[in-house]
Amino acid sequence: MSNIFYQQYGDPHGAPLIYCHGSPGSHLEAMRIDKIACEKQISIIAFDRPGLGKSKFRKLNQLTEEANLVEQLADHLRLKKFGVVGLSGGASTALATAHHMPTRLTFCASMVGWAPIHDQPALQQQLAPADRFFLRLSAHMPWAFNLGFAFLGHRLKGKKESLINMIGSSLSEIDKAALQQDQFADFFLQDLRLAFAQGSKGPAQDAYLRYKPWGFDLTGIACPVHIYAAAEDKFVPLAFAHAVHESIPQSDLTIWENTGHLTAFEKFNQVADHFLQSINDQR
Repeated sequence: MSNIFYQQYGDPHGAPLIYCHGSPGSHLEAMRIDKIACEKQISIIAFDRPGLGKSKFRKLNQLTEEANLVEQLADHLRLKKFGVVGLSGGASTALATAHHMPTRLTFCASMVGWAPIHDQPALQQQLAPADRFFLRLSAHMPWAFNLGFAFLGHRLKGKKESLINMIGSSLSEIDKAALQQDQFADFFLQDLRLAFAQGSKGPAQDAYLRYKPWGFDLTGIACPVHIYAAAEDKFVPLAFAHAVHESIPQSDLTIWENTGHLTAFEKFNQVADHFLQSINDQR
C-alpha cells in the first residue's frame, strides 16, 4: 500500500474493522474510538483516501473506486473477513464496499452518513448551506469546485476562533457546545487541517464524488447494513438516514437522541457492540 496511508488503533489482535473517515477528514478521527476499541478487543484500521491526510493523490472517477481501495487494504493486511464503518461522507465508502464485496464483510455501518443526492431534490433542499453551494457548483460550474475548496483550505490556516465561528453557523446547539470545549475543538481542527495538508485537490475530489452519481444502486447491496443517525444533526439530516434505510433491503436504523453530527463518536460503544454481535451471529 505504497500510496495509501493507514493507521491501526484499538487492539492490534482484535476483530478487524476498517474505518472510513469523513469528507473532509483523515485517519486521525479514529483516535476518538481507540479506547473503546481496546476495551472491546477490536482492531481499527483507519486509512486516508487519495489526496487527504497522508495518502498520495490519485485520480478517481467514481465513488465505487473507493471500494477497490478498501479491498486492496484488506488484501494487504490479509483479512479474509472484516467489518467496515464509515462516518459522514465516509459512510458512502462503506456502502460502496458493501455493494462491491458483501460476502467478505462481517459488518457494515453508516454513522451519520450521506445518501445519494444527485437526483433527489427533496434531500438537496435539506442540505446545510455550504453543501448546497458545493452541490450547485458540482452540477453547473465543476471548474469552480476546486476553487471553493481552495478557499476552504485557506480559511483553515486562520485563527481557531474565526474557524469555530464559521463552522458553528451550520451546527446544532449540541455540536456548538462541543466545539466550545478546547480539547474537542483542537482535535476537530487538527483533523481538518491534516485532511488539507497536501492542498485542496484531494478534499475537492473526495467531496465531488459524493455530490455526483455514486455508480451503484443501494437496492443492490446484498448484506446487512446498520444505519445510525443523530437526531440533532444539521449536517446530515434524518431524511438521509431514512432514505438509505428504505433503499437497502437488509438494513436497520438507529436514531441517537440528544446527539449531533460531531458528537456521534460518543455513541460508538453501541456500534462496537453491534459489530461484535454480528461476528458472533455468523459463527
